[in-house]
Amino acid sequence: PIQSVVVSNVVKGLTFFNVLTLLLTIVFFFINKKFFYYYLSFIFFFIVYFSLQGIFNSIYPVGFDNSFAAFVETVSKEPYYYNFIRKSFITQSIYLLVVVSFFILALIYQKRYSYENLIKYSFLALWIFILYGWYEFFAFLITKQNPDFLSNRIAGEDFEVGIFQVIHLGGIDIQRIKSLAGEPSMFAYTVVPFFIIAYYLKRKIFALISLIALVVSTSTTALLGLILFLILDLVVFRENILRKLSIYTSVILLAYFSFKDFFDALISFSLSKLSLENISGLSRFYNFYNHFNAWLNSDPFHILFGYGWGYVRSTDGLTTLLFNVGLIGTLAFIAFLLLPYFLIKKNTYTKALFIANTVTCIIILVSVPEFYYPHIWLLGALLWYSFIRERGYEIYL
Repeated sequence: PIQSVVVSNVVKGLTFFNVLTLLLTIVFFFINKKFFYYYLSFIFFFIVYFSLQGIFNSIYPVGFDNSFAAFVETVSKEPYYYNFIRKSFITQSIYLLVVVSFFILALIYQKRYSYENLIKYSFLALWIFILYGWYEFFAFLITKQNPDFLSNRIAGEDFEVGIFQVIHLGGIDIQRIKSLAGEPSMFAYTVVPFFIIAYYLKRKIFALISLIALVVSTSTTALLGLILFLILDLVVFRENILRKLSIYTSVILLAYFSFKDFFDALISFSLSKLSLENISGLSRFYNFYNHFNAWLNSDPFHILFGYGWGYVRSTDGLTTLLFNVGLIGTLAFIAFLLLPYFLIKKNTYTKALFIANTVTCIIILVSVPEFYYPHIWLLGALLWYSFIRERGYEIYL
């Protein structure tokens, strides 16, 4: 989960995860025939899809009108009508190939060592991640200084990943928990699905500490994730609904009245975003509106296939995907995260994965257009391996 620490900033994106995954990819590419086959198959289909986009870009030049073009957030600096291979296509494709490799490696690992083993080490990584966030939180309360001594990543045009944000809540200044994710929303984005899995797997201490950390992050992403979790728990498990509703209501009310000032400020902060009174909320709305209209005003081929991987980056994943890979690519991404659940027998573990994946998917589509965070592909690998194991397809790994 560590994304704000890099080996070097000479080449952007050299996180320890990316470097180690690239090294493993090179090794497995030569020593594991099945990895070689699956990885090459993905690259083949990716090239075919991109080639189709290139053909459509040549036949049908950018089809949205100029009034929207000024508001389209392209990832690289070429003009929006530049139809050949963009610089951002190359960089974003490299990131994609890294996480796809990680997905395949995670499947192979589960076959060799078991999914329980992979989950065990995943939670070990999350413990380190969350405890560093708590260290930052308490160190700031004591020193009133930014205590993060590890984050060193630079992204974009000299933008430092490891944003130091202080918020005034409940009469005191606190640092919004971000840990080594870069910012509070990315911290919440990473931790929410593992809080959900921990809740169902009875990892009570982790669930409690991560839940409190999510609240202290004061992130609307955390709030959205927790609300979705409560709703999906009732919908997916469909048992003891009245009992659960009474427990959830009691816990929420108890927490609210115990820390009323804190939660009043948190609610006010979140509502200001959702009601567009906050700059962040306003910019998100206009980004969604502009990118959605630019995609919708395209020709039918671009509506279906998009303009090219890494073309634009909106503040939401839905319009980012629709513009870049079209309706077909967007549905394929959603299917990647959720489809296996509908093809296998249901139990507590698979239901937990489905809820975690659904919450992650909705967060991506609504507010966090980050497709290269490793936990997405880990969650996908866990759910797909459940399908592979149940169907007896392990022989192909």
